[in-house]
Amino acid sequence: MDTHPEDASAKRNGADGPDARDGDSKQYALCFRVPGRQSVWRIRDQGIALSDQHISWSLDGEEMSYSLKDVAEVHLQTGAIGEEVIASCRLTFADGTVLSIASCDSGGVHTSPAQAELYSDFVHELHARLARLEGASTVFTAGYGEARYRVVQVLFWIAVVFFGVAPTLAVLVSGEWGKLPLVLAGFALTWMLRKLMSANAPRSYDPRHLPEELIPAQPRSQGLASWIAD
Repeated sequence: MDTHPEDASAKRNGADGPDARDGDSKQYALCFRVPGRQSVWRIRDQGIALSDQHISWSLDGEEMSYSLKDVAEVHLQTGAIGEEVIASCRLTFADGTVLSIASCDSGGVHTSPAQAELYSDFVHELHARLARLEGASTVFTAGYGEARYRVVQVLFWIAVVFFGVAPTLAVLVSGEWGKLPLVLAGFALTWMLRKLMSANAPRSYDPRHLPEELIPAQPRSQGLASWIAD
């Protein structure tokens, strides 16, 4: 973290935020979460400012500003709510502060094309600035934790059996071909689970080569049509 004595207060009150310290600051109307401010119905906070040397955000009018050199870890992953793919970029700073930026709207369950594009721009710009920052020691990780990933793998194979193999055998044995659309829907579901699982395999990555599968260009899965196209 910045070592100048006045920086401790500046980080809190925004007196020495990114606009004052360096140029080329960009504003991103993205929703974010910090520990202790979760809400049941909506994401409370929005708005990230990113400059060449700093990142800042506001909590109830109080600005928080950190040097990009203080970013200890950047973690990318995605999740799904129905057919909605929600991407997140979690920043952990040297003092333990955690900031999670999401691709979704304040409701937490929907990502519009405009939000997806804005989120993608932010993630690419953040990595570009971190990659050219001298003296930084940021770690870049992606995907689920090892334990969660193993659970997802087990759930995937259970889904294959219950939503893919079992319905297929039932149709073949009974000859009820009218149920074939349900079989196809089951395979589409397992395909989406496989794609989500594959994208979120735990790993590290180079900030100059981002895992684009975790920065979805299209916020909504295209279901069976996309599965066939792939």
